[in-house]
Amino acid sequence: MTCGRSWSDVLHALLCPIPATIGAVLAAAWWALALGGLLYPLWGWTLYLVPGYTEVGRFLLPESPALATLAVYLVGGLLFALTLPMALRVLAWTSSSLSRLLLLAPRR
Repeated sequence: MTCGRSWSDVLHALLCPIPATIGAVLAAAWWALALGGLLYPLWGWTLYLVPGYTEVGRFLLPESPALATLAVYLVGGLLFALTLPMALRVLAWTSSSLSRLLLLAPRR
């Protein structure tokens, strides 16, 4: 009960799943946004089958809303894909920093 190291290990077991779960959700969302934007030409046409569907391209380029929507989603997907390595590195660093702080604390 008086060993600080043991309490640090308990804190690690209780606290580290929280940032790990948040990081996993953010990583999955980042991947989904990157893939969804880049693969929009393959699945985007199905949205036009929905009655009353209004795309973002109608506001940007009313003459050719499908082309504007395609450009917006492709550029967004490309931005998420290009920033994916950095985002995953930051998420991993955040999770590992808490683990290092709790598990590599100096012994008392």
